[in-house]
Amino acid sequence: MTICFLVYLNRSGSTLLARMLDEYDDIGVTPEARFPDGITCRRRVIRNHADIEMFLDSLYRYDRFRSWGLPKRDLRKRLSDQQKPIHFKDVLPLLMGDYFKKAPTRIQIYKSPYLFEIKKVKRLFPHAKFLCIIRDLRAIYTSQKNTTETDHGRIMATDPIKPALSYNLACRIVQQYRSESWFRWLTFEDLIKNPEEELHPVIEFLGASPNKSKTTDAYFGKLSEMQQTIHPNIQSPPLPERIDAWRKEIEPEELYILQGIAEKSMRYFGYDILKTPRLSGKERIRLLGCFLRFCLTFYNKYSLLKAFIKTRG
Repeated sequence: MTICFLVYLNRSGSTLLARMLDEYDDIGVTPEARFPDGITCRRRVIRNHADIEMFLDSLYRYDRFRSWGLPKRDLRKRLSDQQKPIHFKDVLPLLMGDYFKKAPTRIQIYKSPYLFEIKKVKRLFPHAKFLCIIRDLRAIYTSQKNTTETDHGRIMATDPIKPALSYNLACRIVQQYRSESWFRWLTFEDLIKNPEEELHPVIEFLGASPNKSKTTDAYFGKLSEMQQTIHPNIQSPPLPERIDAWRKEIEPEELYILQGIAEKSMRYFGYDILKTPRLSGKERIRLLGCFLRFCLTFYNKYSLLKAFIKTRG
């Protein structure tokens, strides 16, 4: 069995890619979920029955994990039967094994929040592969600012600064691992324009058969109701018009900030840079407001500094 981690920035097209890959006979893709893994969430090492209950309480708190449909009682028994202590490297294969029990697959893909944690995850799962999808930053941001997080009900992006800085970190990650045999990346735009041509090398990278028999709506049925609401087009064929939809949705000051911060990264991924018009007085005020909001939010600075240090290490 092969485990692969699908990594991405939010609203990069990862769910579309997951749906496409899930159609192949050899491949199964989980919905996104968060675990008490000690990587992006608090670590919970399981040593006794009390630890099992705390782990399960943390796990089933997340709507995304509940959509996996694993009975809590069965998982409690499975954990009780495991030799202690139990770490995340033991728990994830167990969870994925249970998730794919009804429809076993040779290649299991976890749609994960580990883009900035690849080094740590690779230490835990040395034989794992990583697949990364990249999208035009301007499209990512315009989608994020119109999308609500399903876990906590907040808008994904309230200003363009954090997405731009995160994009630079994503570029650094791709540059760092691009030559590794266990890492592969592709762009959303290429996937939309030439799906079969882009998927072929991905299927070879995963070591999967090209045979497909599952329907396009199979993966949509795996998502929670809340996740389904933010992915209304996931059952449709690739929509080329979505590639440039951001052009009608972005404000001049947002374009100015995004390209100003992440121009080098965008060019690395092959995206053209637009000439930014001279900002009006109102647009300059809104631009200043973006920077003030960002600087006044401690979590923005802390999370990005933490990610930057990890990528440098």
